[in-house]
Amino acid sequence: MQLTLWVASAIVLSILSVLALTIDVSSLPLFALAIPAIWIVQAGGVASWLMLGAVALYSTGLSQQPLSLSISILMFFPAIQVIFSKRASWQLGLLIAIIVVAMYAGIIALQQDGKLAGEGLLTIGQMLGVCGAWLAARSWRAAMVNPLWSVGMAIPVALSGQAHAALAGLTLVGVMVALQTIGNSKHREWVEKLCWVLPTIAFATLVVAFPSTVPQTIIVCWLLVLSSAWIGEYLSEELNEEY
Repeated sequence: MQLTLWVASAIVLSILSVLALTIDVSSLPLFALAIPAIWIVQAGGVASWLMLGAVALYSTGLSQQPLSLSISILMFFPAIQVIFSKRASWQLGLLIAIIVVAMYAGIIALQQDGKLAGEGLLTIGQMLGVCGAWLAARSWRAAMVNPLWSVGMAIPVALSGQAHAALAGLTLVGVMVALQTIGNSKHREWVEKLCWVLPTIAFATLVVAFPSTVPQTIIVCWLLVLSSAWIGEYLSEELNEEY
């Protein structure tokens, strides 16, 4: 029952976060990062500072990149999991890495040619941010963190006329709280599953709710990254069952 509640909470909060960003991502204030930052830093350790830097690096491009592109890059997280999985062979990991890099290299090329909004350097920065988040998550130290500090920080952000930014920050904190709670339970294997589910649902929410804002090239890129990562995960599990 508790697992279902936390999983459902993480999914609903990820949807709300995307919807909040669609209101006006171009005016997202940088100080809104303080909302999740306060929660992250409280965890302590090197991993928390790495996670903070990763979130900051990813968020820097939010206001200047197409939101659909920023959300699609989150699929980089489960792809990295498969690439560096102990269950997968190095050949399989290399193949998936080539596919993922090729897809986003194409996106960056389109941005450089002016055929897609945003900047290539920001896309690279967001990809590095997701990589940093993955590294931080691998060595994340679960700790009792009081989310009320983040709630308190959200109040001045909301009062400044950036209620959507406050909501986006709070929902991000909520997702992290849910993931940490599940990770501390006997159902910790669900954290890895949610690392697939949440980015998928986030992008699907954007496509379903605002289809006209998502370029076809980004949809194709996202689908190919998702498909290659999923097939890689499936093949790695099949190979491990055989041996």
